[in-house]
Amino acid sequence: MVAPDGWSFRSPAPPSGGLRKGAADDGLNYFEITAEAPAPRPAFSGARRCDVCVVGAGFLGLSAALHLAERGLDVVVLEASCIGAGASGRNSGFVLPGYAADVDELVELAGRDLALRSWRLSVEAVDLVKSLVERHAIACDLKSGALAAAASPSDAAALARQAATMREFGYDRTRILSRAEIGDLIASPNYYGGLLDSGALHLHPLAYARGLARAALAQGIALYERSPVTRIVCGGRPQAITAEGTVTADHIVLAANALLGSLARDLAERIVPVTALIGATQPLGSGTAKQLLPCDLAVFDTQPALDYYRLTPDHRLLFGAATRLVPPPGSRAASWLARRIARVFPQLGRLRMDFVWQGLVDLTLNRLPDIGRSERIWYAQGFNGHGVALSTLTGRVIAEAIAGRTEDFIVLSGLPYRPWPGGPRVARIALPLVRSWFQFRHELDRRLTRADR
Repeated sequence: MVAPDGWSFRSPAPPSGGLRKGAADDGLNYFEITAEAPAPRPAFSGARRCDVCVVGAGFLGLSAALHLAERGLDVVVLEASCIGAGASGRNSGFVLPGYAADVDELVELAGRDLALRSWRLSVEAVDLVKSLVERHAIACDLKSGALAAAASPSDAAALARQAATMREFGYDRTRILSRAEIGDLIASPNYYGGLLDSGALHLHPLAYARGLARAALAQGIALYERSPVTRIVCGGRPQAITAEGTVTADHIVLAANALLGSLARDLAERIVPVTALIGATQPLGSGTAKQLLPCDLAVFDTQPALDYYRLTPDHRLLFGAATRLVPPPGSRAASWLARRIARVFPQLGRLRMDFVWQGLVDLTLNRLPDIGRSERIWYAQGFNGHGVALSTLTGRVIAEAIAGRTEDFIVLSGLPYRPWPGGPRVARIALPLVRSWFQFRHELDRRLTRADR
């Protein structure tokens, strides 16, 4: 079926959930065994009519469903696997303002007026996550504070420029740190300064997703698990077709992000899904954990092939590293992550990785989200690793637009989109080469700085 603007909706391959068994945990990631297990939801069958059908039960879909139900709309959610099975239950749990494109890039790409309005929405996104957690009593280990750690002297200068732009935009929650000051917050010799953001948050992502689901169910939504949509039929009232039934709705929200696949191939090809590796170490003990990160911050560095990490409540180091197109196979993934950790914290030696898992990150060329609609079909994707806050907000924004308030949707859907040169297949080949070049330049900058001292 072809939608009015040329989108095509087809039957996808049988869903895999986009997941792969972890190397060190026989398929369970750390979040799956530390989040309260919800009661399973039934699979969909039969015929159903509703106001809005949401495809996908991650942050985006659950937020949209919750905010639609709060406005009195009848909502059906169809999830191919289970709540939070994709990126929403497998990410690092960083809740950050802004976009993967930094604030100065945002101004350059979108123009100052749109950049200001979209930046303020991203700040609102963080506040929205906090308010949802508090309002619905979601137990997800919510904590404050994130730190961008400069991995080279030029990166430290760039962070200072970004902080200045944020202040111009009215964001006063950041502080620039010198090399000496960042040493008080991270027990690592690798960094040349940083940007401390007291307004950012971090949390247990799967517990947060399941909490959103409970809140949405309490508002009366119908949520079905293990109900993959095989086809979307456009028309006066679009339909979502599963193997066992049909949902006919006034609107359909596509909230599958990197797992959209061939269900909407033209949309799926606007992003490039790549694999991120995350692991959790053996317990370090409270003393060692406090020495590493005395203020319990979430940290990400500025390398092109970045590292990001934080502590868990049971004093493990949760550590993720650069998105990868071809991840290390099997037990090599645990060794690869352990080596990355040893480079950041050499005093720890080689730690045991008790959990290693992976998930898909949906990338766009300019690192801005891709949000839009075609008649009664709404979609959002391409959060580029900033999905906890942005997808929660976008779900609310889409719900508001369906209900008639379109101001914020116009802002987010107005962010510029750039197609991948040669398409996503070429991009998958070119991305590692481009990233290797930038990583080489970064390492050269670091070595020249050491030689000058």
